[in-house]
Amino acid sequence: MTLMRQSIQFKREHIPYLIAFAIILAMYLPRTFAASAIEGTVFKDLNRNSVQDPGELGVAGLQIGLIDKASGSGIAYATTDANGHYTIAEKSFSAGGGPIPDGNYLAYISAGSEGWWAYRNEWFPTDNTVSVWPLSVFSLAGSASVNFPIRPIVQSSDRNQPISSYVGSSGLKTHSFNDVYDAKDVHDSIMRGGYVGEEAKTVT
Repeated sequence: MTLMRQSIQFKREHIPYLIAFAIILAMYLPRTFAASAIEGTVFKDLNRNSVQDPGELGVAGLQIGLIDKASGSGIAYATTDANGHYTIAEKSFSAGGGPIPDGNYLAYISAGSEGWWAYRNEWFPTDNTVSVWPLSVFSLAGSASVNFPIRPIVQSSDRNQPISSYVGSSGLKTHSFNDVYDAKDVHDSIMRGGYVGEEAKTVT
C-alpha cells in the first residue's frame, strides 16, 4: 500500500473563514481574568481604635453592598460570615456578572431588619468622618481591604444625667443623652431650625 502525502495550501479566499473560526474558538475557550476583590470585616470595636483586637468579635449576617461611584449603580453584594468577614470578587448577576474593574467605589452596610437597623440604636461607626451610616469610599486597584469597625454608643436613660450639656449665647440650654451627638450639636441644630433625634426632646 502506498501512502500519499498531501500538503494543505491555504488560499487568500480561505482567510475570512480562518478568522471566523478563531473568533468562535476564543469565545468558547476558558477565560481568565486578573484577580480583583474587595474584602474586609465588620467587627465590634470596643476600644474605638478602628483595629480588630483580640476579643473584638465580628458581626455575622450583615449584607455589604458595593456601588460604582462613576455610575451610581449597585453592582455587587456579599454577606458577612460567622467571623464578620466578607469578600466581593465579582459583579452580581443583575449587574451583568464578571470581574470588578479598577475604579472608585462606595461600600456600605445595608439596612433592613437584619442589617444596620438592628444595630444602629446601640452601635455607631467608629470611622464616621464620612457619614453616621457605616460606609467607606475607596479606590480599587486589583484588590482592596475595607473594614467596618462599629463601637458601642454610650447613652443615659436618666433625664437627670445627660452625657453632655451646653448653654448657648442666647441662654438656650441643651442636653445630649448619648455620645453620638454632642449637646452643642443639638443646640446648633435647634438654632438652624432642626432637631437631632431623641436628644433634642429635652431643652430648657
